[in-house]
Amino acid sequence: EDPNYPRTGFPQAEIEELADSIGQHGILQPLVLGPADATGHHRIHHGAKRCRAARLAGLSEVPVVVSDTPVDPYAKAAENQKRHGLTPIDLARLIRRQTDAGDSKATIAKCLGIDQTTIAHHLALLDLPTELNDVMQAGRCTSPRTLYELKKLHGEQPERVRALLGGEGEITRGAVNTVRAD
Repeated sequence: EDPNYPRTGFPQAEIEELADSIGQHGILQPLVLGPADATGHHRIHHGAKRCRAARLAGLSEVPVVVSDTPVDPYAKAAENQKRHGLTPIDLARLIRRQTDAGDSKATIAKCLGIDQTTIAHHLALLDLPTELNDVMQAGRCTSPRTLYELKKLHGEQPERVRALLGGEGEITRGAVNTVRAD
């Protein structure tokens, strides 16, 4: 598998469901591989989830297409977004890799079909304070925009943010705006 594959989460239930389907119907769409490297190994461009499910289904061979074109991280992201969507953190990691590779935020936004503000919101997820990261990981707040606003507010009024985080349930933009307004 490509270590830069945009999806990092492969929920076991989804893999098992796909493995059951593959057991019944086979693999309906071949995996797309990149050209062989110096050791003769190929990297998966598209189909990491299908590959994992095929292994679980007991297959030792799968249909593949070998592409001689360079890997396009935006094509990988687009494919994943259309199928099940990337998690906000997976999308943030992709954006970071592309900015580190020299792509401008404007280019990234255009290639992903999102605005530059959304790029900033996602990038903020990669360096959240521990307590905000814990809230995101727990699923209490999954909106990149809300987490971005919480991060800013945390820098200005950490005690008030801690009080909000100490409650229970989902943390919404409305809750953040209420803390900001008080």
